[in-house]
Amino acid sequence: MIVAGLGGVLYAFYLRRRDRHGSAQSVGSSLFDARGWPLIIPGVLAATILFVALLWPTLSTNYRGFPPGIAHLIAALEMLISFSVCGIGIMFFYGLLSRPPHAITAGETATLVGRSVGRRRFVALGIGAAVALALGSTLRRLFRMGTFSYDGRQYGGPKVQKITPIRPDDEFYQVSKNLVDPDVARDSWRLDIVGQVENPRVYSFADLAAMPAVEQETTLLCISYGVGSGLCSNAIWKGVPLPTLLAQVKPKPNVTTVLFRAADGYYETFRFAKAMEPTTLVAYEMNGEPLPRRHGFPLRLIVPGLYGEKNPKWLTRIELLDEADGRLHRRHGCGFYKEQGWGRQGDAIPTHSRFDAPQVKGDHFEAPFQVGKPIELRGMAFGGDRGISQIELEPLELSMDARRRR
Repeated sequence: MIVAGLGGVLYAFYLRRRDRHGSAQSVGSSLFDARGWPLIIPGVLAATILFVALLWPTLSTNYRGFPPGIAHLIAALEMLISFSVCGIGIMFFYGLLSRPPHAITAGETATLVGRSVGRRRFVALGIGAAVALALGSTLRRLFRMGTFSYDGRQYGGPKVQKITPIRPDDEFYQVSKNLVDPDVARDSWRLDIVGQVENPRVYSFADLAAMPAVEQETTLLCISYGVGSGLCSNAIWKGVPLPTLLAQVKPKPNVTTVLFRAADGYYETFRFAKAMEPTTLVAYEMNGEPLPRRHGFPLRLIVPGLYGEKNPKWLTRIELLDEADGRLHRRHGCGFYKEQGWGRQGDAIPTHSRFDAPQVKGDHFEAPFQVGKPIELRGMAFGGDRGISQIELEPLELSMDARRRR
């Protein structure tokens, strides 16, 4: 919108300046002044080149999940088309507002001329208002399609299932940074493994599905999880162990870190040693079915013991880095959220627990217990990939006293 506004002002100034220098010409009934093309064409190309250069690091983001190289080309082409439409729109509306009324004859009055110009401006205003309404409607629709608020869709409280597993797709907690999540086309999707490797590889989904697969139950927990929060769920995941893929590309001895990139532009890193653990999985099934779109179709990472943000969805690229790579020495680290100053408490999940039933309100149960009547206490305890060996239940008064002493 800013580019269109500035372009429109420059276009009008350019044509009026040419008129003042005696280069005015008849444009007849055409809405496109031929004198404008020498400004519009270079302007469109310059705007495209400028924005491609400025936004190059993010151009791998692609709604359909194309590989990064193709995604860059598609995004650049989309910008060229968008700026071209913008330039043509500038010429059209300027011509609509300023062209001489074709029905005017020498004997008609200035009042008729004024009315004709007024009608054209009214029509232009009407078209502009219709476009604005259409855009507003589209934005509202996109907002409604947006996944949810930043804190995601939680799963907790007395209705939580008594037995694990497994949370189905409509209950598994979800968090997304996107207004609209990628809708990846599996047949065109590819996974690149590059960087400090001897044998870079590109995998199709069929390549991965043909490899020996494993199933494992893994719990994911969001870094925004609070005491009693519902940002924690578990599922059975099926896929290929990441060490199997990395063995095929032959990492170089100096590799220390692995960088993961996703179709939505998200990226994250963790240490190479964690990537080589057999439970680190590139998963394509969740609870016996293909990954749902909101959980990263067609491929996501599952990393037991690390916060959910370390388990990227819509995975498209894996890059192996050595310690000298400049991306690892940024102020807050290398990662979508880290570079915004978040996640400084570390990547490993600490031990968490909560009550699901009876309902907890603040620091007490919502309904009092009745003396002599049994009550079912139900909840969860989670220690990342360390496991839970013992659970202790203390009277509430003792717990409060213990916290005060601390």
